[in-house]
Amino acid sequence: MHSIAVLLRQKRKSLSESHSESIFLYFPENRGWSHQIMRGIGEAQNGGGDFGEISRAASRMKVGDSESWHTEWKALAEYVEGIGKAAESTGRKQTAMQSYFRASNYYRQADFYLDRDDPRELPTYQKHVDLFQKAGELRTPKVEPVWIPFEGRKLHGYFVRSTDSSSSKQPCVIMFGGADSTCEEVYFSSVPDAVARGMHVLLVDGPGQGYTLRFEKLYALFDYEKTVAAAIDFLTSTKSDVIDTKRIGILGRSLGGYYASRSAAMEKKVKAAVIFDAIFNVIENVYDFFPPVRRALNWDVGARNEEEAREKLSKFNLSGVAEKIECPILIVHGSEDYISSPKAADKLYNSIRHPDKTLKLYKAGHGAAAYRAESTAFVFDWLTEKLG
Repeated sequence: MHSIAVLLRQKRKSLSESHSESIFLYFPENRGWSHQIMRGIGEAQNGGGDFGEISRAASRMKVGDSESWHTEWKALAEYVEGIGKAAESTGRKQTAMQSYFRASNYYRQADFYLDRDDPRELPTYQKHVDLFQKAGELRTPKVEPVWIPFEGRKLHGYFVRSTDSSSSKQPCVIMFGGADSTCEEVYFSSVPDAVARGMHVLLVDGPGQGYTLRFEKLYALFDYEKTVAAAIDFLTSTKSDVIDTKRIGILGRSLGGYYASRSAAMEKKVKAAVIFDAIFNVIENVYDFFPPVRRALNWDVGARNEEEAREKLSKFNLSGVAEKIECPILIVHGSEDYISSPKAADKLYNSIRHPDKTLKLYKAGHGAAAYRAESTAFVFDWLTEKLG
């Protein structure tokens, strides 16, 4: 009991010292680990975890020991996967689906700090994908795995249908994550809110992201609009019976905020864009602003060292690009963001000439974490209005 009380005092102290409403440091001595824990807790509201399960696993970790991180998340993932298997074997499909979704996200966490040449990395990641797909198969309507042709190879993704059963064609939102996220994870952050409002969703792992990076060996591109163009072509050629191809929006989170800004400027078929965490200049606003992210960014661009990464990332810059945005755009950012600089949100907003632009600042850290439910509802209500 004494140790628990001490831990709670440390957490309260770390929160008060941060002068932020959102930066709850689960591990006061390790901001990076705390962020990853809070990321998982935030996704629990959409089935990506359970607070009690996450807290139990975190309480057993040795802070800063990546092997401990992997071990505890893997143990939790296997335990919850077992619940899913037992439920499925007796026909309890809802329980099986929910368990597989949670276990999938726990395997993603188990993979997070593994070195990319660690022999456990790909098998752990594959479990993340496989269990997500098992859960998606049990969901109604099903989550449909898709492959999007791209420059002689293919992009990994999913098509998720709206829960609106009307026969009319409905809008579609293309969603993608950031430097270290996966399209499976993006499902838990955004998809249920979109489909409940009558929008279909296409989840995409573009170059430098998730499955596409690992298995297709496609590295991150500064001109991400090529990914969005390929996604729109895919929707037009395969889903035009259910989507209105004149009402396609995009949503990007974290590094995906840069990707969405660039795509909104360069791909004119985009009718509305949401930037969940603005990034104007990747080196200035992220790489140097929050050094712990360098490991992921180096891998995303296929760089062997920081010097090579800086050279490649120098092109990830919206100067002279943001001015070309001609669709409604919403920028959501935390005023005390500690991963992507809040200055990026102001610079992006001020650079956009299109009159239909909105900057929504929350007094919070990365991704307006303390306002997740509120900010997510605001975003999808805005998208519903802009996409009709």
